[in-house]
Amino acid sequence: YKAQTNIKWFTIKDGVETPIAGITNTSQLEVSPIETTNYFARVTTNGVVCDSEPFNIIINRLPTANIVLNAIEICVDSNNGAITSSDLKGSFDLTSEKATILGGQSDTNHTIAYYTTRDGAENEISAAKIQTPTAYINTSNPQNIYYRVTNTDTNCISGVEELSILAQALPYTITIPDVKACDDLDSGSDEDGILLFDLTKQTEAIEELLGSTAQWSISYHETVADAEANNAITEYTTKTSDNGTKTIIVKLEDKATGCYLTDNKFNLIVLELPKINNLSLIHI
Repeated sequence: YKAQTNIKWFTIKDGVETPIAGITNTSQLEVSPIETTNYFARVTTNGVVCDSEPFNIIINRLPTANIVLNAIEICVDSNNGAITSSDLKGSFDLTSEKATILGGQSDTNHTIAYYTTRDGAENEISAAKIQTPTAYINTSNPQNIYYRVTNTDTNCISGVEELSILAQALPYTITIPDVKACDDLDSGSDEDGILLFDLTKQTEAIEELLGSTAQWSISYHETVADAEANNAITEYTTKTSDNGTKTIIVKLEDKATGCYLTDNKFNLIVLELPKINNLSLIHI
């Protein structure tokens, strides 16, 4: 007695069976599906047909590491230009671009790993992995950082992309001379310490101290909080509560980089007028 056996492979989708062309009479199935697919084998022996239990080959979609177009920039102290641009260093939060890198992918099941070299990222070399991406100190300026995304549900990993980080110099700290003026009668009294100052008259002197008239944006503020909020003033009238002295905050901003400094300041000083004591008439 000699049995005759025939093996055919099928895919099944929505209840529809489709024969797989080119694969017959073999118990091994070699396929390269591009999506999750159900398979089964139909074995016919001497006219008796038996179907295997269906099984799935699950294809998980690779996560995407989206491109970060703009550099991550920070502003750092250059010690008034003593530190060259290429040597500037600071703390970068690489995760600040997480939303861009993930795009529409959920951060609950997608993580981003950052590396200092492309080879390190491609081969997941631990020595090249950045362990503190929220506070990374650059080693050169500018510097490229490499990253890839992992789907923690499937353990599938994206390709490698890169972003740039760049440290920019803060404006300089300078010593701005105080502005002194004598009290006058514009307020109705020349003894009340109330006096109007035109702050913009300081601009030329500040530009001379900075060595440039085109690079810097210069604004004046009553407080540091006002400077941070861009609440600028061009003149200031001293009050009696100022007791003759008012500190003005000078905000310097680099027009090219947007880096700004609110540490510079000068004083407005109202000088008391000299007084003449009452004189008694001297009769001769």
